[in-house]
Amino acid sequence: MTAQEFTIKELRAAIPALIQEVKDAGIRPAALRSATETASEINRHISAVLRDSIKYSPKNISTGQPVASSTVKIFEYKDKWFTVKGEISDSIQMDISGKDTTKTFIYVQRRHPWAWILSRKEFRAVTVNKNPFIKTTPGQTIVIKL
Repeated sequence: MTAQEFTIKELRAAIPALIQEVKDAGIRPAALRSATETASEINRHISAVLRDSIKYSPKNISTGQPVASSTVKIFEYKDKWFTVKGEISDSIQMDISGKDTTKTFIYVQRRHPWAWILSRKEFRAVTVNKNPFIKTTPGQTIVIKL
């Protein structure tokens, strides 16, 4: 995959939604140096045996005897980020899939903005997720001395 190069003016014309996301992240578009978008997807099948449960057996109306059939309950949940499908009988079978898009913005900012002429510039990064169920926690920060 190759990187696309734009000036801020060209970026405003080509991808105005990205400029809005940069502003929403609290970054001035003129300070932006790099923007990266990463999509991740999860697909998982889960199977578990039910234990200590009571299985309901319907009764025949005329004889009152239990009907020899097994009932299977099917469920499905879907929203913008997750899809869950499954069935419950003697065991639980579920298929879970989800997707998320993470955007990372690298920008330049003065170390001490109040001393704007004398202060050195430094690079900073902001990571933004659209999925409200994902919490981004920074792992490690490394500063390279010049």
